Amino acid sequence: MRATWVFTAAARRVRTLAGLSLLTVPALALGACGGGSSSTSTTTVGSGQPLSKPQLIAAANAICLQGDKAINRAQAQQFASGQPGAQQVTKFATSTGIPIIQDQIDGVRSLPAPPDPRFEAILNAADQELAKVKADPSTFSDAAFAKTDRLAHAYGMPAC
Repeated sequence: MRATWVFTAAARRVRTLAGLSLLTVPALALGACGGGSSSTSTTTVGSGQPLSKPQLIAAANAICLQGDKAINRAQAQQFASGQPGAQQVTKFATSTGIPIIQDQIDGVRSLPAPPDPRFEAILNAADQELAKVKADPSTFSDAAFAKTDRLAHAYGMPAC
């Protein structure tokens, strides 16, 4: 998922994208795995039971990886000719990156999660960080989602 000029984040991260001076555009997400409300999620589907923590982590990681792949494909097409400029990155963030990250957040939030304040903290951090990026797409970077990344990795969701 990494191209030589494009990906500069640590090897454990599969969702980072084009670097721009001090800016690295993420396919975040969890740089974006989070959602909109601060209430604890106890939604259930299928058997009527919340997922176990291992099931939740696997499902969240799958959602994040799917979004990451979509952003990576899009950036490979749009930036095939080389390093993008600041305006190109902002346009990409607005038209492609932010919507995909929002989909990741919404997807993870829709999982039938057991009540867990740590999981909710990840979702809340992602909401807050994505809101800041939406307000200023030029900040679309790994650093913009640092708190979400830290919380997600500590929870066991390395793809988010």
